[in-house]
Amino acid sequence: MAEKMQTPVLDRSEDPARYQPLSLLAVAAVLVSGVLALVIVVLTGAGLYSRKPILEPVLILLALGGAILALAARWHIANSEGTRAGTGLAKAALWISVIGGLCYGAYFGGNYFAIRNQANEVALKYWFEPLKDGKHEEAYYYTIDPAQRQNMTPRDVAARFGDNLQKFRQQELIGVLDRAKQEAQIEPRGMESWSKESVGYIVNLKYLVTTREGEFDVLLSLVGSDSKELQRREWFIQKSRELIQGRRLTTYGRLLIETQINADQFIREWLASKAASGREEERYLDTLPISPDQRRGRLSSDNLRMMISRSLLCAAQPSCGVAQAMVGAEFFGPEAVDQSLYFPNGQTLAKQIIIPEQTKDGLSEEFKTKIWPHLLDERVMSIPRSMAESDIPTTLEINADEIRVSVAVGFQFSMPSPFQYKGRLFVTTRDPALLKKVKELQSAPWPAPVVVDQSASVLAGLEPNWYVSEIRIDPTPVMDPRMQRMMGGAPGAGGGP
Repeated sequence: MAEKMQTPVLDRSEDPARYQPLSLLAVAAVLVSGVLALVIVVLTGAGLYSRKPILEPVLILLALGGAILALAARWHIANSEGTRAGTGLAKAALWISVIGGLCYGAYFGGNYFAIRNQANEVALKYWFEPLKDGKHEEAYYYTIDPAQRQNMTPRDVAARFGDNLQKFRQQELIGVLDRAKQEAQIEPRGMESWSKESVGYIVNLKYLVTTREGEFDVLLSLVGSDSKELQRREWFIQKSRELIQGRRLTTYGRLLIETQINADQFIREWLASKAASGREEERYLDTLPISPDQRRGRLSSDNLRMMISRSLLCAAQPSCGVAQAMVGAEFFGPEAVDQSLYFPNGQTLAKQIIIPEQTKDGLSEEFKTKIWPHLLDERVMSIPRSMAESDIPTTLEINADEIRVSVAVGFQFSMPSPFQYKGRLFVTTRDPALLKKVKELQSAPWPAPVVVDQSASVLAGLEPNWYVSEIRIDPTPVMDPRMQRMMGGAPGAGGGP
């Protein structure tokens, strides 16, 4: 009789041949969370060692990615009907991503707001406030890289960067704040963007500046330098960009801008058409505080008197100069004898309207005799476009009884002479109607809602009647920047012509 075979009893309920592979999503989640944890530890150590926070916003995205992968892995395993393993790995990856992401997010957010607040404090306290007080040197100090301004005072910076300080003063926003002073209202409008660059943290902050002239949208770009030469992070404002991004002008603001544009046209016509082309009569008449109609009338009548006077003097047969002078004096008066009494020549006019700034040692004899009298010669004076400036802005000043507009000018005698002189040309108006309107708008109640003026022109019907009141010149010669580059000299090198 055949022996009956017994079926073996298994000591476990599952099939020993059954295999559950790990979920690839779980593996990916563990890898991402592991990289996150490792990078956070390394950056934290580096930050503690350097005492400077290392902010990488990509780590927050990495934490978010790890958490999403972990959740996706758990969902995949739960729906695999027991064919996938890795629930524990997915859970660990989720906790690492969430805790690491939250910790680093708090660290990042704290430093983010600290950096923004630091930049905003510097802008408000050390830049806007000095400008409202008219302290240009103090405000300009904070546009210099901290590594350059170490151990320097605002006065030292102004002495070293004098030309750049002058350009700084000519910016539109500086003029607006200078005229408004403490009436100006500065409202922070948040941060537009920020980034970490080799020079430090670059933070772009938006402000709304409100004055009697209107509303101005301002964008300041501040750099937080963590240079090795500095003991802590220090800030400076980049000055290589346009500060005003938008403007909404009141009637007062429109009036000032149109007045400045009107003066700018007068200045450029005087320099290009009269001072540079030998039209001495017109050039001289534009230095007198009279109206354009009076200038045209005087030019015509004086030219006629000169022509008749010369004809009579030539017709006078006595060769004696005294007899000729008597003929002219009897017919026209003593002024007609000498044309220079009507139209001073260039050398005479130069001594009248050009004012040299006194130096520590006084004016040199060479400047008095060889330079000063010839500053109004043809083609000598012009707007200094050779100084790497595409556009030279004018500056507006409002005084009690006059409005003045000025522009930088340069004096170059003869090429290829490498030396030139720098100066500033001022034109003035004392038109009663214009001054009355300006004072009325200046005395209006403030603060007040800004009413934007959209009329065609607010200067229509007003005649500023500009005249060239003075030209100030620095008697110290400077080298033409183009010659500096060719000769390899240091900027600002000076010397005699």
